[in-house]
Amino acid sequence: PVTECLLNVCLSVALGYYWGLPGIIIGVIISLVSIVLIWKPYYLFCKGFQTPVWEYWKNYLKYPIVSWLMLGGGILFVQPSIGDINNFTSLLRTAIIYTSLFALLTFVLYYVMSSSFRFVSYRFYEMARNRISKRRKS
Repeated sequence: PVTECLLNVCLSVALGYYWGLPGIIIGVIISLVSIVLIWKPYYLFCKGFQTPVWEYWKNYLKYPIVSWLMLGGGILFVQPSIGDINNFTSLLRTAIIYTSLFALLTFVLYYVMSSSFRFVSYRFYEMARNRISKRRKS
């Protein structure tokens, strides 16, 4: 925490001096990424678990890459089919349809790709089923 704080303050002051508020935000992002996303996993996996840090990165990067590819595919293929949005109701309807479609496809892809996601999904399913069966008995 001390290193992250010092890096954050130093970068925010230095970059804020030259670029103002965007520089401060960039300084915060750089310190966060360098410590939380790079150094901590590296140290934990190399020194703590004594396994290659690549295992962490492989699993960590898999999901955002799939999400970005789906988002890009949605923009590329779905956006031309949206049509005219000329009032709030059509905007809301279109947003609900495409958000639901994206959520469903993301769920299916994550379910296929990850045994951990399947396990968590099964746990939620069992919790919901138990709660519903308890209410019916009452």
